[in-house]
Amino acid sequence: MISRVIAEFDSRQAAQFAVTQAKNNIGYVYSGSIVTSPGSRHHRSGLSYPLNTHADFLSAVVPDSYTMNNEIHAGEKYSARIICGSGAVENVVSMLHALGAENIRSAV
Repeated sequence: MISRVIAEFDSRQAAQFAVTQAKNNIGYVYSGSIVTSPGSRHHRSGLSYPLNTHADFLSAVVPDSYTMNNEIHAGEKYSARIICGSGAVENVVSMLHALGAENIRSAV
């Protein structure tokens, strides 16, 4: 039976390396691809107000030229999709854990 394993990575290079390692080192891996997750470009910090520059701790530590940027660039997530035989799923998942994958899912 054919199975699909999907795992998220923070960089395209890490996802590509995982797909290459799975193809080269694990039997019954048929194909692999990289997909970019849409909508994961920015992360809201929750601070929507400017810094208070009155005589307090922040004004002593933060320079006057500092401006608050409410959106922190969190980077895109890249998903490695690996198609393999159902007997190889455990080996693929184990390898993805070792390579630092996040949110690993498998479907039979």
